Amino acid sequence: MPARAGERVVVTMDAAHTQRDTAEYLVAERGFTYIMTTKGNQPTLLKSVFTACLPLVKTRARPHCRRTGRGRINRWSTWITDATEIDFPHVRTGGCIRRETFNLAGDRTSKEYAWTITGSPIGEGGITHAEHLHKLVREHWGIENKSHYVRDTTWREDAHQAYSGSGPQTMATLRKIAAESSDSTASAPSNEPPNGSAAAPSAPSPSSLPNATTIT
Repeated sequence: MPARAGERVVVTMDAAHTQRDTAEYLVAERGFTYIMTTKGNQPTLLKSVFTACLPLVKTRARPHCRRTGRGRINRWSTWITDATEIDFPHVRTGGCIRRETFNLAGDRTSKEYAWTITGSPIGEGGITHAEHLHKLVREHWGIENKSHYVRDTTWREDAHQAYSGSGPQTMATLRKIAAESSDSTASAPSNEPPNGSAAAPSAPSPSSLPNATTIT
């Protein structure tokens, strides 16, 4: 899609689309900002992001979101760090989002980590604040929970390792067509917590991401 004058476009994607060619196209050819998820299908990249973020993850983070509902408490904490030393096209920052679930007695019942990279054209501010990364990634998860459940959990799309040419994009498109034609995503459960949350910490000035449009 073409960007309107003065508009920043942020493209978010899951791990199946975390590819060097995709990053090069989005930033160098289109001038877009990307947020990519890193998982085990790119082990070297995942290790690099993990290594870059680990010193921060060891520190205490103030939760960026806390919600209570359905007999549980959900809490998200986010860290972000410079990642320009990572070997990946146009990468600017690496990030980690920790998702924790507690019962109403305060006992933790689950904990998982999501590892991300962001990239943007030279001269643009990019995504440099944890609050901004947190907001954009959670918006992406909302879409994933609604429309990508079967692709991620049944077909294990993120573990797919086709990487030659247009292979990743072709396979993702075929899975999307199959899911939509069978209407199998209609019954997928949503992991998005209900409304109602404690006040989140103040976000930095929105001027660092002016007029942003997010594409997932």
